[in-house]
Amino acid sequence: MKSAMSTTWIRHLRLNRIAWLFVTTLYMMILIYVSTRPADTGYTPSATEQIAHNLCHIPAYAILFYLLINCFTGFNFTSQTSSFTVTVVLGAVNEWLQSGIPSRTASVSDMLLNAVGAGLMLWLMINQYTKDNEVRA
Repeated sequence: MKSAMSTTWIRHLRLNRIAWLFVTTLYMMILIYVSTRPADTGYTPSATEQIAHNLCHIPAYAILFYLLINCFTGFNFTSQTSSFTVTVVLGAVNEWLQSGIPSRTASVSDMLLNAVGAGLMLWLMINQYTKDNEVRA
């Protein structure tokens, strides 16, 4: 009976991880699609609109980091560094792709904002993990 329960739990974990991988891949594809569409050349955003647009990088890549870290089985140093690295690399690749799109430009500040989003989510998750472990102790 015990081995049947263990097998069921492992099967559930695999399905759960497959679901996380699917959602994460879909989110990555949406990020790339949205950011590589040519900009409307007839419209010039105001400074406020441009700042708001640039700041959207932070939550977009925080969400990506959250999705990536849930693809792993544990919240440890390896899952954290791997998720952070993939998030930053995808942000850099995304900016590189934008450099080849008419009316779009690559921006180092956007790459930094992507890393800030991932770092912010990592910090929030570490704080929550620490609080959860203090409550259990």
